[in-house]
Amino acid sequence: MRISSLRDGAILNANVHTMDPARPAAEAVAWRDGRITLVGTSKEVLASRPSGSLVDAHGGTVTPGLIDSHTHPIWGAELARGVDLGGLTSFRAVLAALRAEADATIRKGEQWIFAWNLDYAALEGRPIRGVDFTDAVHAMPTVVMFHDLHTGVATDAALAHAGIDGSETFADQSVVVVDAEGRPTGELREPSAYNLLLRACPKVTRSQLRAHTTRVLRDFARTGLTGGVVMDGSLDTLDLLAEIETTEDLPIRLDVALWHEPGRGDDGVEEFVARRTDRGRRWRTGMIKLFLDGVVETGTAWLYEPDTCGHSHKSYWTDRERFADVVSRYAAEGFQIATHAIGDRAVGEVVETYRKVGILAANGAPHRIEHIETLTDADLSGMGRLGATASMQPLQMQWRRHDRSDKWSSRLGPDRASRAYRTRDMLNLGIPLTLGSDWPVAPFDPRVGMAWAQLRRPPGLAGSAVFEPHQVLRPAEALHGYTAAAAKALGDTSRGRVVEGMAADLTCFGGDPLRVPADELPELPVLATIVDGGCSFREERP
Repeated sequence: MRISSLRDGAILNANVHTMDPARPAAEAVAWRDGRITLVGTSKEVLASRPSGSLVDAHGGTVTPGLIDSHTHPIWGAELARGVDLGGLTSFRAVLAALRAEADATIRKGEQWIFAWNLDYAALEGRPIRGVDFTDAVHAMPTVVMFHDLHTGVATDAALAHAGIDGSETFADQSVVVVDAEGRPTGELREPSAYNLLLRACPKVTRSQLRAHTTRVLRDFARTGLTGGVVMDGSLDTLDLLAEIETTEDLPIRLDVALWHEPGRGDDGVEEFVARRTDRGRRWRTGMIKLFLDGVVETGTAWLYEPDTCGHSHKSYWTDRERFADVVSRYAAEGFQIATHAIGDRAVGEVVETYRKVGILAANGAPHRIEHIETLTDADLSGMGRLGATASMQPLQMQWRRHDRSDKWSSRLGPDRASRAYRTRDMLNLGIPLTLGSDWPVAPFDPRVGMAWAQLRRPPGLAGSAVFEPHQVLRPAEALHGYTAAAAKALGDTSRGRVVEGMAADLTCFGGDPLRVPADELPELPVLATIVDGGCSFREERP
């Protein structure tokens, strides 16, 4: 398959999954000036005399362009720095990787060491302490981020440079963890705490940030993604995207949720309100992101009953009335609201808050709940009555262990852990379900995400046990979560289906994602990614 870089074209002899109930399948699609003009048979498309390049798909599959409904492609420039510790399962391996990074840093004449994607399990039961990394990094200032982006750990040299002494307090539940003598251990729990450190360490330059963003978005396009929802936006994010578009098109479309942190005052609300309709050629805002809790692994989630360590019983917002007021104010201004809620109590609180303020944003999209890792039956029913969108990432189950030795399972206990990622229950109740990755927390490749949604175990390991097998999705449901459901969750009527008049955002595969076994889905070739009728990626074959 060869795809032109022009915004006009047609694909013939394809297996087209339109995601349109009126016409679920076709064999050809044509577009002009970035808009689909005809969907039908190859004969019909040829008879319409399409402009641009004609591409023979030779039986390849075309779907609506895939959309990652929860990702952090720009924030990752700050947090996904240095050596990637992903996949390391022993503390010895982590220290070896840090030593190699430290040696390389010294050779480059630099002073700070960065690492990311650390699995809590790699600590092998150790507490989170900076001193345990000191020798490996030659006592240099070091910042290590855990895979979930909710916890960082720093060496004493880094803490001293940032002036962090353990006396810090925050407007939310972030914590600089201290020992019995009140000295910081190096664990920085939640963003407000570790941001103190990030503000003090060497900054990512504007040119580096721009290069990082475009590189990551090109990588997204290589996996078939035509869009992503940025869940950590700031006014600077909007300015950066506008700046990039002065010289080039973004490789994929971005919907940017502006992140309102608990310490942001009324003036900050007005700043965001003033920018609600900002947009560029391939990006727009109009959404607000809030955190209502943290994560299970460190005891910062919000549960109805404390976890097995006596934690996870508080809202991320110390002032719950302020949270409700902020949601109400943004909703009244027409914003769509997306709330991070991992624990069951957090989900229940969001459901009640949305019920009070109304469920629809100005663009007709329902408000969203992000993650929903554990959920009670009562709140599941509440979501069903409300109609809020469930934005979920089943591939984050990759850190669970079937013996429940992982921190997530052991802290929740068996009952709450058994109510994990209730994707099938959501669909059975008619709850809108959209899927994503939360990259750099988990891989952004949507083929991996769809495989996890169908398998609920690692793809390629057919003998491994399945987490809550009654919650698996069918192939068409997984694809729907990355296409039609993702677009509908954004209130975007121009994407998510292959229908005349809609945007020519298409993903072209070398096989059929609905027929390829889910274990093989991550290896399914992506032949081309088409955004706005132009080619953001195409596989080069001899």
